[in-house]
Amino acid sequence: MLLLIAQDSSHGYDLVDRLKRYGFEGVDPTRVYRRLRRLDDEGFLESAWLTEDPGAARRAYKITEEGLDFLQSWPASIATKIESYRSFIDDVGALARDGKQE
Repeated sequence: MLLLIAQDSSHGYDLVDRLKRYGFEGVDPTRVYRRLRRLDDEGFLESAWLTEDPGAARRAYKITEEGLDFLQSWPASIATKIESYRSFIDDVGALARDGKQE
């Protein structure tokens, strides 16, 4: 969610739809809003009520400098996990090629 908000300030229901790009299908909007509130409380986001549009007011979120710093730390961690998953996939593939069973 931090990445999506860094790309474009947003509100919860918009994020539910945009999360599909990263494989999060059928996300409960209530969980998204809870997470947004927590990120706001932790200082990674800041929010303001949008009341200009017709209809109900919506809380829009934008990323803070602290949130951007935190977001920037994730790629290295994710890359490490990806390498671990690749090793696992390679080892399972080798096991199948060798005809070995556990």
